Parts: sequence; structure tokens; C-alpha cells
Amino acid sequence: MFTCNHITIACSDIESSFDFYVNTLGLELLHRWPRMFAVRAGEVRFSVSQSVEMASESNVQIILRTDDIEMAKAALTGRGLSLDNDIVTAPGFMRFFTIADPDGTVVHIAQYLRDPLAVGG
Repeated sequence: MFTCNHITIACSDIESSFDFYVNTLGLELLHRWPRMFAVRAGEVRFSVSQSVEMASESNVQIILRTDDIEMAKAALTGRGLSLDNDIVTAPGFMRFFTIADPDGTVVHIAQYLRDPLAVGG
């Protein structure tokens, strides 16, 4: 019934967020405006816009999928990013680690052990 292919994220500093999503995570830049930008993560579009008020009230958590959790961890720590936790396993579902964007939005980097969109699981 529903699919997700567009998420909007409020941030307090557009430059810090741009650096995080584009330069650190390496997401594909789709478009950039003075106080907003859009990136692509697989089949999902993230629109990130500067709004201090909304960013302080945000309760967004993002899961970015990878095919190789070890390689993703090495790439991000190699870029100087600190992890909130080491790789954790949700048995039979996924392996993931957690980071945060400049406003504290939780970002999980996950390697799925089964299709997360499968019915019944």
C-alpha cells in the first residue's frame, strides 16, 4: 500500500548537514538551494532544509542500507566519523551500527539479513 521514497529532514545548519550527507556519507546530490538540498540514497530522496525550530523538535531516525557492513564501517571511520556503537546484530534481520548527523538525528547503517519489506517478518 505505501512505499517510502522521500523523507524530509529539518536541520539547524545547512552547511554542516550538506557536508555530512554529501561529503561524509557520499549520498548523490540531486539539487541544492541556499537553505535546502536533496540527495538520493538508493530509492529514497532526502530533502534537507534549514529550520532551527523544527530540527530541535525532530524525532527522525533513518536507516541506510548497505551490502557490506564491515566496508561501510571502515569507510566512514576512515573519514573521521565516530560511531555511536559498534556493529550490532538483530538476529535474523540485520546487522547495523549507529551514527548521528550534526543535529543528532539518528542514522543507522544496516546490512539486512533478509528482505526488510517481506510480508510476515
